[in-house]
Amino acid sequence: ARTNPVLVGDCVIVSLCSPRRIAAFRKDTGALMWNIDLDYLACSHVDVHGGKVFGGSPRELLCIDPESGRIVWSFVPYTSNGEHLYSGPAFSEDRVIIGDNHGWIHCINSADRQAM
Repeated sequence: ARTNPVLVGDCVIVSLCSPRRIAAFRKDTGALMWNIDLDYLACSHVDVHGGKVFGGSPRELLCIDPESGRIVWSFVPYTSNGEHLYSGPAFSEDRVIIGDNHGWIHCINSADRQAM
């Protein structure tokens, strides 16, 4: 059961598949706070862990600062433009764990995107 949208502080963050974006709106007014345009269809959900938002597309996982919309880091497991990431991430302490459709499990340090 993945959530979309998610509430983080005073903002509502939503993954929008067909418009290819992740956007944040003020919870009280609905005003747009920030918007990230993706190069491919957005995933069906966003996740929150350790004060960061995780979302993206079947090609790329993004770690996003929820206040500014700044991309902290991105993870692209393969250089081709194919769809590789169909699962959502799992979290354990400072680790982000995500599988791909090639059967590999990737374990990433959530602070700096270094493989663990």
